[in-house]
Amino acid sequence: MHPVMRHAFTPLPRATTTAARGALSGAPRGAEAPAQQVPLLRCVALAGGSVRAARRLVAQKRVYINGRRADDETLLVDNADVVTILKISKGSAVHVPTPPRCEYYMKLYKPYGVLCSQVRDRADAQLVADFYPTGAEQTCHNVGRLDLRSEGLLLFTSDGFFTRSVLMPETHIEKEYVVKLRMLDASCSFKCPGHEELSRLREGIDLGDGKDLAVALSAELLRCDADERSALLRLVVSNGRYHLVRRMCSALGYRCERLLRTRVGSITGVQPDVLLRDDDAAPMSSAGRPASEAEDLQPGEYAPLSPEEVKAVYLRGLEWLEQYHPQNIAVPCD
Repeated sequence: MHPVMRHAFTPLPRATTTAARGALSGAPRGAEAPAQQVPLLRCVALAGGSVRAARRLVAQKRVYINGRRADDETLLVDNADVVTILKISKGSAVHVPTPPRCEYYMKLYKPYGVLCSQVRDRADAQLVADFYPTGAEQTCHNVGRLDLRSEGLLLFTSDGFFTRSVLMPETHIEKEYVVKLRMLDASCSFKCPGHEELSRLREGIDLGDGKDLAVALSAELLRCDADERSALLRLVVSNGRYHLVRRMCSALGYRCERLLRTRVGSITGVQPDVLLRDDDAAPMSSAGRPASEAEDLQPGEYAPLSPEEVKAVYLRGLEWLEQYHPQNIAVPCD
């Protein structure tokens, strides 16, 4: 199992000043990420086509791995594998190798106060790319966003089809959040979200933006503390609208004091119990440990996705392609 990569990170307090945030913006770059298996379709698409074109080549029996024909478009290959495409030129068949590949499929615990952006518009801004492994900052992008005040699971990759497969509403990939709620109007007496509020979340809320109702696939009250005047709520959505969870809670009269993403599809790595702690997490050690010993990420840590997690996302994207762009290919006989 790949190790969880760690480097020193001091979580920012909720009221950190700009000057203090700037002092932390020089976080050391992480170690190089281990080599990962890459979807076969990505390898073929790197030769100058698209995933749709790559599917067509596999279906036409023109893709080979280490000299053997590839019959399964969902395969993942190692960097050491030689992937070639059979091309016919002037009556002769030529095996053309695909380009060298170095792809990233990673998950990161985005800390509070870190910006999901590729551009550092202020010298003191801290970006998610500051936490990428060495070299990844040149080719990777984050898959979706978490706003400055949100934290938790964030994926990053160099593969555009992987990104689209996660983000497209048509693939229905779930995103799970745990939020700590307080009353929107602090002068009001605290009311725990009950059956009525949870039902409204599941049935859909009009956010007043002219779009469809914002629906929670699941809404569950995890904890209610009347003395602290706060509640902990778990929400599952499959839509990526702007500040969706915050706006849904606001429509019920609550504000999100903390918002933590804990799951994307089948990909986990951040546990909701971090919201049960009294304040920010303590500064972490820079020592690394294998993922089998530390499966849960801490703020600022990243780890490679497993081949199964990468494949599961690709399959959802391929299902969408097959539904909206079905292949009409005459498969050659053996």
